[in-house]
Amino acid sequence: MVYHGQSLTNPKPVEGFIELLKLYEDKDDDAAIALSALRKFGIPRESKEDFKGKWGVSSKPPTTALCDRFFPSMIKGEDSTCRELFRHFMDGLDIPCRWPKPTWEPYFLDKGFQIVNVQPHTLGHLPDVGMNLISKDVQVSVNLGERFKIDSGIPLPINEIKEALSIGISGITYNPSFAAPAIVITVPRLFKDSLTQCKLLHNVLSNTELFPVCKAENFSQTDWSRWDNLKPVTLATLQCSLGKVIAMVEGKKKIMAPKSQTSLPSVAHVYGRGPYGQKPVKKVFYEEEF
Repeated sequence: MVYHGQSLTNPKPVEGFIELLKLYEDKDDDAAIALSALRKFGIPRESKEDFKGKWGVSSKPPTTALCDRFFPSMIKGEDSTCRELFRHFMDGLDIPCRWPKPTWEPYFLDKGFQIVNVQPHTLGHLPDVGMNLISKDVQVSVNLGERFKIDSGIPLPINEIKEALSIGISGITYNPSFAAPAIVITVPRLFKDSLTQCKLLHNVLSNTELFPVCKAENFSQTDWSRWDNLKPVTLATLQCSLGKVIAMVEGKKKIMAPKSQTSLPSVAHVYGRGPYGQKPVKKVFYEEEF
């Protein structure tokens, strides 16, 4: 380990590192470039300064105008950038200040398209689930929770989704949501530690027949017609029906005319008291007696 010129195993780590690069200088291009850069700029040193400014990266939140752009997880270097870096490391020339050109597609996202969000700072393989995925007209999120659950504000082919996931995931709960059009997939906390399960969920989630989601590399060829005119989940949505219909009953509402205040009920019970020492008496009057 080379760190501030100190090492527990080698008293002269910098010299040892340079000697290692010399052994491969004539066999490996990367070793030759690294050795040239070390000779010109010296060994890299740790700095407590914010490095983003030196790389032209702003610390401020992106403006709204930048939120409609897509950036992949890995960016291929532009040919001009590679040549500029080569001349910088080999010849010591300054890197020109210019706007680089995107080397991927899509760069601009049309209205209604957005990236799939994954809960940050989860470590493990969970970030791989939403890597380079784009959704249409609905926000899709993947979070950690207690069990595997899918909450959706739009109708989904849930039986097909469960079948596709069944080869590696079980115990899936589906909850139609009446909130804004959004899909929230919650996975158990240990789910992130399984690369196999995270890859499976990534592949199923990117299947445009099952979710309004596609891989960025397939964006221009994706057929979105299945998800046109999305409608939110309501109580009338088929997936919200519980059980099955066994009978249909129709009836008519009967309107009763209001009775006058002077009218008496069809049956009236009148209580009275008999002569002293006798039991109380009760007289029942029926409608025909009035």
